[in-house]
Amino acid sequence: MITRRGTILGMGAVAAGAAVPWLWRRAAGGDARAVFFSAVDDGAGRHYIAALAADGRELARAPVEDRAHSVAVAPDGTSAMFFARRPGRAAWQLDLAAGGIARTREAAPGRHFYGHGAFSPDGRLLYASENDYDNARGAIGVYDMAADRRIAELPSHGIGPHDVRLLPDGRTLVVANGGIRTHPDSPREALNLDTMQPSLVYLDREDGTLLERVRPPHHQLSVRHLWVTRDARVGVAMQYQGPVTDRVPLVGFHRRGDTLQTALAPLAEQRGMRGYTASICIHAASGTAAVTCPRGDLVTFWDADRAEFRGARRLRDPGGANLAPDGEGFMITTGTGQLARLAPDGRARRVITAERRHWDNHLVGRLG
Repeated sequence: MITRRGTILGMGAVAAGAAVPWLWRRAAGGDARAVFFSAVDDGAGRHYIAALAADGRELARAPVEDRAHSVAVAPDGTSAMFFARRPGRAAWQLDLAAGGIARTREAAPGRHFYGHGAFSPDGRLLYASENDYDNARGAIGVYDMAADRRIAELPSHGIGPHDVRLLPDGRTLVVANGGIRTHPDSPREALNLDTMQPSLVYLDREDGTLLERVRPPHHQLSVRHLWVTRDARVGVAMQYQGPVTDRVPLVGFHRRGDTLQTALAPLAEQRGMRGYTASICIHAASGTAAVTCPRGDLVTFWDADRAEFRGARRLRDPGGANLAPDGEGFMITTGTGQLARLAPDGRARRVITAERRHWDNHLVGRLG
């Protein structure tokens, strides 16, 4: 069901004629004017949202009062919406024309953000993963960018929706329902570990109809982060809520109508992942997926076609993952300030270090 609400979020779009030329002109160079977005902290623990070029140059940075998590970028590049880390109630629109904060607003009453969102193909609507915490249910808030309003709410068909992505058909949303019940009164405490039911859900963004639900092989495998390829394959990164010594798969791949294909690493590498993944990214040309494991200081690599482990590379506190603009591998950000460009086989092609920069767990990119 869709419930209409008049809550103002203040997410007006920036005019394309002003925004895109400025930021992408600043990024122009040998990397096809690629721009990446990430939350970042400085050495004093202050929080920012930022845009950076593929060569590590900072293109824009704006202070925010709370730690941000991830960002949704409009298809035309006119708007970048950052969301506070769970259980944050703030969302910030980065002004792509001036480099500061365009607007800041709070979540609807009785809701908080989970840190992720996705735009409609025309950029008019924004879909944000949210917690209806008093009713212990997941929600997808729908925001009209031009009208500056929260206009609807869709069910996530689960508890704890985290990442949300749009499939290439332009109509289907895929949602990572983590399955963990939380409440702002005890914000980082899981309230239902014994009974959690995580799921990967596909729903119609027009009316919220449940199209398909897939569950991971263990009820404590929290489905957290996603990657969607142009041919609608979904990469799934999970976090295990049981003992870290248990050998359970943390990586999966799915297509609508199929079973969820999960993958295990050899014992040493699997335990080295420490039950926790941050980001997943699929390099279509090589069929390789990169999955960051910040608690284990690992970037792991997987065959996305066969759901098999390929290898791992040590990198301290890796979080964000995206495709390199040259098409030849991955961009990885770390909590120690590194921006690493890795080949699909894990070889380091370039590593840039920015002192006193601590990148958060996600890196979202767009070519100009």
